[in-house]
Amino acid sequence: MGNEVAVEVRLSACARVRRDGLDAVKKITHGISWLRKMASHARAVLAYARYLGVDPETEPNLLPVAHEALTGPLPPGWERHLDEVHLMPFFYSDEGGFTTWQHPQLGLYLRKLDELRGAAAQKAQAAQAALHQQALHAQQLQLQRQEEEARQR
Repeated sequence: MGNEVAVEVRLSACARVRRDGLDAVKKITHGISWLRKMASHARAVLAYARYLGVDPETEPNLLPVAHEALTGPLPPGWERHLDEVHLMPFFYSDEGGFTTWQHPQLGLYLRKLDELRGAAAQKAQAAQAALHQQALHAQQLQLQRQEEEARQR
């Protein structure tokens, strides 16, 4: 009778370990699936950014615009689909019954990119002007010191 209880306890423990192991495998599988989706989404955002004329290496600040174009709401009557081979979205119009590679709001996103680039350029120009002013001021101070030293001789 004691052996039967011990065997039952072991079987119960094995069942618990098996169940916990299966739960862990499910969680890992779900995590891997999520990572694959995120990697695929990241590749799609980079590909669409390039399509919009954004260089991800030199303009990473503009990637949110590509992300928004891929995930943001569409006008009524439009659906977004993803071409898995090219990692590019295409769009279907219920009203017209046609598909197109061009985002129905492409102009909006191109304007956003232009605005962000313009703002960045203005910021860069302001920073360059400030550096130029600092250099001029440093040069003026240097000249004043040299004049003072010359007077003291």
